[in-house]
Amino acid sequence: MTSADVDALVDRRIDAPYPEALPGVQRHVSQADGFTVLRLRFAAGAALPRHEHEHEQYIHVVTGTLAVTLGAGESSTVTLDAGDAVRLPAWLPHETRAITDAETLEVFAPARGDLA
Repeated sequence: MTSADVDALVDRRIDAPYPEALPGVQRHVSQADGFTVLRLRFAAGAALPRHEHEHEQYIHVVTGTLAVTLGAGESSTVTLDAGDAVRLPAWLPHETRAITDAETLEVFAPARGDLA
């Protein structure tokens, strides 16, 4: 494997832009063939409204504290701190609210074409 081949596999993010996806939520998207990775930065109080999708999702909290509400109707809310993670099956309704400023690393499979 050449150094050019290796460079094509490396995703450097130190200076990557984080456009605002929703008020108080900045997002950076990285795509692979079979999955999508999001890095999200939340301002305290910012929220991703309840939604669901065909993708399995894994949310890892890098910094801060989030409240993640899972399910429809009779839902449950879990508080996640830095180092915690949650796996969401496809089509599970969920929403996220930042209790403090927070950053997450989220993986979706299969890849999300709507975020390309």
